[in-house]
Amino acid sequence: MSKRSRNIEFRCQKVLDGHSKAVASVKFAPSGLLLATASADKTVCLWDVTTGSRISTLSGHTCGISDVSWNPNQRYLATAADDNTLKLWDVETGTCLRTLTGHTNYVFCCNFDPPGHLLASGSFDETMRLWDVRTARELAVIMTPQTWRPLTGPAAGGRHSMAPFLRQMAARAAAAVGTLHQCWQ
Repeated sequence: MSKRSRNIEFRCQKVLDGHSKAVASVKFAPSGLLLATASADKTVCLWDVTTGSRISTLSGHTCGISDVSWNPNQRYLATAADDNTLKLWDVETGTCLRTLTGHTNYVFCCNFDPPGHLLASGSFDETMRLWDVRTARELAVIMTPQTWRPLTGPAAGGRHSMAPFLRQMAARAAAAVGTLHQCWQ
């Protein structure tokens, strides 16, 4: 199967067949040699990019998984799921090391910080949370608005200004960073 777009031809190299329901997230490992796929079937599959073979399947969530994130050292994965939890996984053994609880609605995204000590998560409970992955401790909760709406009147060009919204989010982030700084001391 191939497709041409803007004079570039794309060819399917491999078909990774392993999930029984929709795939919600696909992430390359930092090395680029492994791939993690998260699915509504409540599993994460790890794949060898070179061969296309499935290396392992991680299961433990009670609802579909919406996101997966690699720890920078590639030894751990985090998953965000519709069961309102995040899980931290040992990639080599396939075991769940920790379950992070605190969100009260679907957790739809997660991401490690560059050193791999913190995990950020976002949820339909309208919060972002920061976690210490070594202790599974919640370090900060940042409330997010239910929906974006203009906070001021029309700005130049007839569009609403996002500046107050951005200032509000920056203040919340600064407060969270202050909390993190206190936690690390």
